[in-house]
Amino acid sequence: MRQKLFYYYQRYGFFMAAKAVLYYIKTRSIHTFAALNIAFHDHPWDTPPPPHHQRSAKFRILFLTFSYQSDSKRYRINHIMEYLKIAGIESAVLYVDDLAMTRNYALHYDIIVLFRLTLNERLRQFISDAKRSNIPVVYSTDDFLFDAETIEQYARLPSDVGVGAMALYREEAQKQQAAIQLCDYFLGSTDALAAQSETVGKPSFVIHNGLNQEWLDISARVAQTKVKRSTIVIGYFSGTKTHDRDFTVAENALVRVLNEYPAVTLSIVGWLKLGDAFQPFKKRINRSLVPWWEMPKKIADVDINIAPLEMGNPIVESKSELKYFEAGIVKVPTIASATDSYRYAITSGENGLLAYNDDDWYRHLRLLIKNEHLRQSMGENAYQHTLRHYAPRPMSQQTKAVFEEIYDR
Repeated sequence: MRQKLFYYYQRYGFFMAAKAVLYYIKTRSIHTFAALNIAFHDHPWDTPPPPHHQRSAKFRILFLTFSYQSDSKRYRINHIMEYLKIAGIESAVLYVDDLAMTRNYALHYDIIVLFRLTLNERLRQFISDAKRSNIPVVYSTDDFLFDAETIEQYARLPSDVGVGAMALYREEAQKQQAAIQLCDYFLGSTDALAAQSETVGKPSFVIHNGLNQEWLDISARVAQTKVKRSTIVIGYFSGTKTHDRDFTVAENALVRVLNEYPAVTLSIVGWLKLGDAFQPFKKRINRSLVPWWEMPKKIADVDINIAPLEMGNPIVESKSELKYFEAGIVKVPTIASATDSYRYAITSGENGLLAYNDDDWYRHLRLLIKNEHLRQSMGENAYQHTLRHYAPRPMSQQTKAVFEEIYDR
């Protein structure tokens, strides 16, 4: 619980950490009743699993994860389960805290996916039980936070998390890596992240982050409500408190265009510590913090989306391109740092723009500020590309192919 509270505090602040505690109490009580129902009722999976798991043409997947909610969990479990359902593959999710009651139930699945779990004795025993039952175990994560040396050198922690934060991160990294080493396969959200799994010698697979149907439906509604205005809004959607250093990549360019173009305003959604250079423009900067289901409306209300990132930092380079397709689905063009995942998603000049340095950021911002037609055409291209690659149906094909390959090995 200490680690869960730390996660919410360092990413979202005190208020969200308090909400997380209340949500944790609520969901734990609900989920525990569900686990008790599995464990003690006359259930077809009450019997111990066979020593050698029987394979068939159809297979079922179990996700094992922590009990608190996060954007990572939404993308890497909820969305993937939706893609699997479209593909006709059954899946379920259990909390690791309930393993004592649900072990036998869990061991009747054909593939087990551990999402961002750290190793303890109960999990070690469960992985061992799965292997004895001939069930492949996959470690899944969307962050390169499983190497202590990389954490020490590259992790960018908020300034308000306390002196013990780095030690906790290192400890978590060591426990994640220990869990990965016991698994059969590694599943990441980007090619760069999957490549990092080579440090622990695991065969790796990639299922990119994508949109779910609910996000598509909300986006379709809000895209119709956009009104024409005299100002040009640049949007930055940080999400968490860990992106202050990333934002500085575009800071000089943003200050220049705010100074040169009085009609330009800045919308910041999420946590961000702005530098003093933005003080003269504070009346033209709008700040807000909203739940995920209000994000499509916030994104649709801007004219230019920016995704500045600290290039060369392996933790940052391993992050996904979700800021591109979340904007693309509401036809908003993105300027992004040219990290591995954004080079994968964006063909610069067609469905977005890639920035390699400070001059690129300034030139790209000026180009889109001055050219409304280009903003519209680039936004339309991003929209079509997002539908082809990141909507639930194409994502279901990618997801099915990955799990079929794992199952067939």
